[in-house]
Amino acid sequence: MAQITRTGDTAIRITVTLEDALAMIREAARHRILDDDPKQYLSLTLDAPDAFFYALYGGMAGLYERMMQERKTGALAEEAGSPAGGGVQA
Repeated sequence: MAQITRTGDTAIRITVTLEDALAMIREAARHRILDDDPKQYLSLTLDAPDAFFYALYGGMAGLYERMMQERKTGALAEEAGSPAGGGVQA
């Protein structure tokens, strides 16, 4: 489980593992939270192994592509018969 520490009024530190990256991707796919504005934080420090970043970036890129395709076609992936959890599985 990720550990989150507030280091200031506009900064947080998150310590995570590879399993946390996969869980974050599944959660984003399930709740469609890609439109949240990450600019609300002025600083974000993330302590994680390289595998975490590869999995997170790859998974989020896949979700972004799916979201853009859905916007282009006007259809949700769930309506088109895709699995509810998206294409990322642990």
